[in-house]
Amino acid sequence: MALVERFNEAAASVKNLTKRPQDEELLELYGLFKQGNLGDNNTEKPGVLDVKGRHKWDAWDKLKGTSKEAAMEKYIEINFLKAVEDVKNLEKTPTDDELLEIYALYKQATVGDCNTSKPGMFDFKGKAKWEAWNGKKGLDQSKAKEEYINKVNGLIASYGLKK
Repeated sequence: MALVERFNEAAASVKNLTKRPQDEELLELYGLFKQGNLGDNNTEKPGVLDVKGRHKWDAWDKLKGTSKEAAMEKYIEINFLKAVEDVKNLEKTPTDDELLEIYALYKQATVGDCNTSKPGMFDFKGKAKWEAWNGKKGLDQSKAKEEYINKVNGLIASYGLKK
């Protein structure tokens, strides 16, 4: 999948977040989104009374010189890291199959193809995790991040987040 498509998927997942990020996170995402879509900020800074507009403008302007591609990759990475944190705060524990899927996608996203030996036949948990990860063999790491984000967002919708 092309970077622009992955970026657009990440942007769609941000719009569907069930928990509002902190203001600083939102501003960073806003700046990266604008930089990824439009490139350098060439607009006038909003007036003194437009506090929100000025913060957003500053968030975008500080990325001046960052390539669109780099901004898109960073935007996707932030979404992935947020999902990694969110999955630790689910209201209810996911099923074993869901946990294996999350594990496999996380490993594929962060390490790439499985690079360890298959655990012994009596290590049932280790073997299940290895098989889940190995089942993602060949999946691009960026695509694995997107799938991870989507899976976590689905789990949040199903189980909710701790308050």
